[in-house]
Amino acid sequence: LATAWGWAFKRGLVPSRLDLSDATRALSQVQKQDPEKAGVKTKATPSTSRAWALADWIEANKDARLARAYRLLLGTGGRIGEIATAPWEAVDWEAGTLRLVGKTGPRTVPIDDATLNFLREAFTAGMAPSAPICGYAYNTLRSKLPAAQREGCAALGIEHYSPHGLRRHA
Repeated sequence: LATAWGWAFKRGLVPSRLDLSDATRALSQVQKQDPEKAGVKTKATPSTSRAWALADWIEANKDARLARAYRLLLGTGGRIGEIATAPWEAVDWEAGTLRLVGKTGPRTVPIDDATLNFLREAFTAGMAPSAPICGYAYNTLRSKLPAAQREGCAALGIEHYSPHGLRRHA
């Protein structure tokens, strides 16, 4: 209770001291939370045009592995961990699907034609089918992709959104 009260006091939602001798009076001291006052951030979800503009920017300005990871997040709505571990053999080229394995178990998701063609161009005959599509370990992708998105959003003059924003978009 003390931690929660301290959090609320810092945001100006409650008085500095709480008199617990009268519970009714104590509850009347608590104000309704004003999200702007409390510092609550909205979860940004990109529009389709902004998401694809950033995909093009990442492809032009960053390495191919980040471009593949971003396109897969955008095209499938997968989680970073699912994309980081997805091997090339998980792509069904004929059906246009990708098998993702994550915290909710395995599932097969459709891939749009643009993303499928992007992957076809990246896949070469010498690649091992068990090799990860994006080529980054989970922790590396988890740090590099948000940084690339921040940089790209700033360069394009669009509102920043997290990789999870792509999941909400999909």
